[in-house]
Amino acid sequence: MSRIVFVTGGGTGGHYFAAESFIKYLKDNNYEPIFIGSQFGIEKKLAKNLGVEYKLLKTKGFAGKNYIEKIKSIIHLISSTIKCIYYDLKYKPVFVIGFGGYTSFPVLLSASLTNKKRIIVEQNSIPGLANKILANFCNIVFVNFDSTRQFFKKKHVYSTGNPIRKMNFPKNRHFSSNFLRIGVVGGSRGAKTINKALFEFAQIIDDTIKSKIEIIHQTGIDDYKQALEIYQKYNIKSKVYDFIHNMDKFYSSIDIIVSRAGSSTLSEIACYGLPSILVPYPHAIYNHQYFNAQIFEKSNAAKLILDKDFNGYFLKNFIYYIKVNELVEMSNAAFGLCKKEACKDMLNIIEKELVKNGKSN
Repeated sequence: MSRIVFVTGGGTGGHYFAAESFIKYLKDNNYEPIFIGSQFGIEKKLAKNLGVEYKLLKTKGFAGKNYIEKIKSIIHLISSTIKCIYYDLKYKPVFVIGFGGYTSFPVLLSASLTNKKRIIVEQNSIPGLANKILANFCNIVFVNFDSTRQFFKKKHVYSTGNPIRKMNFPKNRHFSSNFLRIGVVGGSRGAKTINKALFEFAQIIDDTIKSKIEIIHQTGIDDYKQALEIYQKYNIKSKVYDFIHNMDKFYSSIDIIVSRAGSSTLSEIACYGLPSILVPYPHAIYNHQYFNAQIFEKSNAAKLILDKDFNGYFLKNFIYYIKVNELVEMSNAAFGLCKKEACKDMLNIIEKELVKNGKSN
């Protein structure tokens, strides 16, 4: 009996890694996931590591493009939808689930046309255009944040959290008043504003602060050598990486994190109970990173600072004045936002409402 599931999502790391996490959970529960992504997204390099069959479509984003690019996107959408109809008829998936990104649209549109069970996952606090449209044709909508439910006027909307990589999540955190390990990430390619602020921070802090901190910094490829040179020149205890592959080890080795506010990163930060300084990417569509970060700040789990305002002096003052009890409060608040059983909860709901014994209800 076929237990094939189509999983789609990508373009950026946030969409792709959530899809990857759910694919692994499906495999552990005797399903046969097939991943469908884009030839132009991050998944082009990463999908081969999934250990499942995968398809890459010629799909591109629509929002924010010029007239010519929008026409090209529409052409790619039509051709990709036709191709996905063929996949639906050939593989007969028991359900199709999309984790956002432009590839989700043709995959779920074709699933609607072929009458397959359809699910979307909205990871951000503000839904994207594709998910707003697709929600009208889907059987179930999963959201990461409770506040996002208001954007979907459907009966079957569930707040389950965001699927995240399987890691060794701690139950609590302990902080020292004498030493602080500062983790810094800006996404898989780094973040210029964050890197620049850290380089300035290294140059303006005194020896007293230097003796009480260590910086563990994912810079991205472009700023990697400069980071090594600056931290060495100013005698900053540090570990520098262009890309961190073992995020479990990274999260476990720091006390506070400076980061963008993508949904997947925030989900992992929460489950590690990490206090955070969040610097939302200012050019994210619908400014969704700002609203993601705002949820963490309102919960007292993070300090939100706009990209244009973040610099070395801000970081210096924050590090100088932060107290252990404040770090503990931020950590506890972060743990309170953790939904580490998202994959389990999502599949339980899907099986209850849509699937029985590997077949669509």
